[in-house]
Amino acid sequence: MAVDWAKFAAHRKAVVESTGQYLGLLDENGYPMCDLPTPSEMQAPRERNAVSSLQVTFPVSAMDSGVHPAARALVDDTIGVEPSGAITPTPKTRFVLVERPGSSWCYRVAQRMATGPSDKLREITLHGVDVVSFLQQLPCSTQPAKWAQTTFHTFERDWLAVTDESAKFKTPRDVAEVDFYDSYLSDQVIAGPADEAIGRVIRESVEAVAKVAGASPSPFSVTVTKTGVVADDVLIKPDDGFIWDVVMPRATAAGVAVTAAMVFPETTGQPVINFDVKVGAQ
Repeated sequence: MAVDWAKFAAHRKAVVESTGQYLGLLDENGYPMCDLPTPSEMQAPRERNAVSSLQVTFPVSAMDSGVHPAARALVDDTIGVEPSGAITPTPKTRFVLVERPGSSWCYRVAQRMATGPSDKLREITLHGVDVVSFLQQLPCSTQPAKWAQTTFHTFERDWLAVTDESAKFKTPRDVAEVDFYDSYLSDQVIAGPADEAIGRVIRESVEAVAKVAGASPSPFSVTVTKTGVVADDVLIKPDDGFIWDVVMPRATAAGVAVTAAMVFPETTGQPVINFDVKVGAQ
């Protein structure tokens, strides 16, 4: 999908300068789909080191009796096209980008509700969660270097079962061997200033997951933003649990903020979700 990223950035900047806020819809890969209509209701509270939520309602009916492109992208791409009026909700991931002066937030759409007749929807209400929530789903690997060396293999049968038709899988399975907690590494910890240690833990873990999944380039990146404030030293012990559970208690105690945003390329490339670690941020 070809996108003029410079033009997209200029468009968002112009909208923010003229209206105070840009609201846009992104596809499952972070590529822009359309601007969203001016919302009739919107709530997007922010809380430090917490997964913030979004609730927004906006009209999708058009003056020419059509529907806004967002209706097709969020609910069903046959709305207004399929004569039967039947609606089949799209299973694809969608993101909502919210930008205001000095800030950019991105939410993954968790729920969507449309009101109105199937052939002419009136409005859509979205519920979304901050993309920092990916840290609640990704493992904090104890052995990220080993994860980087493994690959997925397709298995069509259970090789430990009896050698007959019952050993064959109805659906082939893709399996990758990954090492988890090793008692020999029970004393392995990552030590240092809180922002650097937390940034390292997140970076090594998301890179390990991306390599196992074969995602190249990685859909994630990590930055440690220096503010001039020296962070307290911490000890962090990865345990193969979720990254969020490992780093957030230490981040909060050390006065470190972990945020996430969708970062777009300046000219060429792909959007990435960037996790930023910063001392003293609000």
